[in-house]
Amino acid sequence: MRAADVAADLVHIYYPRGDEQGCADLDAELLRWVAEHRVNVAVVGQVWRESLLAGLHAAGCLVIGTDPNGQWQAARPDLLLTHFPRHRQPLVRLLLGLRDGGNPLLWTNVAVAQGDRYVTSQAAPAPDPEPAELAEPFAACTDFVTFGAPRNRDGSLPLQRKTLDTNVGCPFADDATDNAAFAGVDLDAPGLSRKGCAFCPMGGDYRALPVAQTVAAHVQQLRYWQDHLAQPLDEAVLRDQSALRYLPQLVQACLDAGLRPLGLLVPGRGDAILRFGPQLRQAAELCGDSGWWFTIHLVGFESFSQPQLDLYNKGVTVGEYAEALRQMRALHREFPSAFRLYAHGASSFILFNPWTTLDDLEATAQFCDDHAVGDLAHGLTLSRLRLYPNLPLYYKALADGLLVDEAPAADRGAAFAGYSAEAAWRYRHPEIAAVEAVQRALADRIAPNESVGLLRAVVRWARGRFVAGAPPWTEDELSKLLNHWAALQALWKGAAPETRSSATRRTRTVVAGRTCNNRCRTCVAGHGEYEDRPDHLRSLLQAAAETGQVVFAGREPTLLPQFLAHVRRAGKAGAVRTEAITNARALSAPGTARQLREAGLTDLGIKRHRLADRDEDEMTRSPGSGVQNREATIQLRAAGMPWTVHWIVVREGLAELVDLPLWARAHGARGIAVRVLAGELDLGNLPAWQQAFGALQEAGRKTGLHVWFEGP
Repeated sequence: MRAADVAADLVHIYYPRGDEQGCADLDAELLRWVAEHRVNVAVVGQVWRESLLAGLHAAGCLVIGTDPNGQWQAARPDLLLTHFPRHRQPLVRLLLGLRDGGNPLLWTNVAVAQGDRYVTSQAAPAPDPEPAELAEPFAACTDFVTFGAPRNRDGSLPLQRKTLDTNVGCPFADDATDNAAFAGVDLDAPGLSRKGCAFCPMGGDYRALPVAQTVAAHVQQLRYWQDHLAQPLDEAVLRDQSALRYLPQLVQACLDAGLRPLGLLVPGRGDAILRFGPQLRQAAELCGDSGWWFTIHLVGFESFSQPQLDLYNKGVTVGEYAEALRQMRALHREFPSAFRLYAHGASSFILFNPWTTLDDLEATAQFCDDHAVGDLAHGLTLSRLRLYPNLPLYYKALADGLLVDEAPAADRGAAFAGYSAEAAWRYRHPEIAAVEAVQRALADRIAPNESVGLLRAVVRWARGRFVAGAPPWTEDELSKLLNHWAALQALWKGAAPETRSSATRRTRTVVAGRTCNNRCRTCVAGHGEYEDRPDHLRSLLQAAAETGQVVFAGREPTLLPQFLAHVRRAGKAGAVRTEAITNARALSAPGTARQLREAGLTDLGIKRHRLADRDEDEMTRSPGSGVQNREATIQLRAAGMPWTVHWIVVREGLAELVDLPLWARAHGARGIAVRVLAGELDLGNLPAWQQAFGALQEAGRKTGLHVWFEGP
């Protein structure tokens, strides 16, 4: 537009997520800038704050929308591009036509707002150019106006990241009309995308340049960003939905071009990860220790329930997802510097949709537990379907009577994630609405690694709550549940001083070891944060030792190779107190506890779930673990090693908590740390849990043992 003598600016707005007043202040700041610069046209893409659109209208701006699928509610663009290919020519033609005083309804690819609907131009659309859209020189705009401060969710500064554009569309082309889930649904509406995933507008429309040209375009764009950005480029996102096939050629070309090393974030479907496994390995070998690395970014898992995958027309099975995860973890272990599987945990899920059942939720939660999926996604237990009217799932919801005539909730769906507004829908099974409400209300009150466990607890609660003849769910029930939860939280919010600061705990904890000799039902440990590499552990040890205290944790730190040497190293690095949190099975062997004490271990925390050994075996799913755990306490007493019992509360063991202090004293423990997990809680009877914890505290006072709580 500047080349056509039209004054144009690119504007970035960084909204503070969850701060409505902060968002409104940024809107006001932008609108003041619009007035000062006499802006008369605003081009918007996925603007989900319709209050901003209303403000632009009030400022006298003509608003042009580039998202033809936006479900605008209170405010809408004046003009809408019905077709917006990557070469951007429809937008350029529209702006120049407006400058020259033309009539938009006489132009192609334009719709004009009239009241609450759009009137589309009847002009025949011009054909797309030949697939050489990158023939024009790549010259992105590096000067832009910024409102707000870019921040990650934890408040830290984000990495410098840019997106590389080449091939458009998606090669996956299964047709929804061949899917039994859409039997009887009319999918012949004009403009409906039937191929590919049923919730995505891409599919069967992949247009690819030759690999050599595609790779050259990526290298050109990377060189441009590295030459023009004020700050070094940290990462590049490949938008190409089939980039895995040429990833080795791209890595080699970047190396040959002498570009500065960075991370490549590559999209990949679960089945594509299996199909292009050799290419992934070859790319990892090429990256080596060069500083170049890559990860699979935005893996479209969507669900781990096969009925939901079939509904989504994903063309993949749960078993294939399990194998893809296994292969990616194996590649990460072999090439941890080159293939960083856990770099961002940016995977795609759709947990809640109009047809979701309790079985679907349970299946996904179980898969997550079995395969440690939590390391690869953030917020998966709150994700919900966005419905757009050009996609098969919209028409299925319409046919099933599940669309509603109301604005989507402000804290969910598109408004929450920054996508264009979607059509509102309701659940076929009303109990799922209650599940989502409870999950959403409690999710902010727990640690992220407990979210899948919370989902299991909520589903378990729903199965008991929504039986035949049960009264309807009410908001009052949710309020009561939250009050009971708050009463429980008071127990661990008032924990012992040394357990209060999670920040301090992190700085002195060395999380090490990927393996474990138990398979505990309660385990919330994933795979990604646990490393066995000696160079990694040395840096962790040094940082922890500088605090004066080192805590070895992980899945089972005593299985860490050369564990005794690491304990000695902690003392040499300056730690005056060295602890380990363990299931203690390895310490049942005579002499092991003495060796650890002589190496410099000063304290132990021993995990256990039940008083009786056979009950403990049921929790660990490892026969003999209960006896070994108890025999380890004998060895600790003989070695003079102080230890604390780290009791993990399970539903079956709630009634025996009152006897725990006597058991702990009889076995030589000096205190009781009670770990409460979201996945084990009985949400329908939280007062009973509070009563049991009170009885435990009283029993602890009588036996002279200090009891403190740690919660989700």
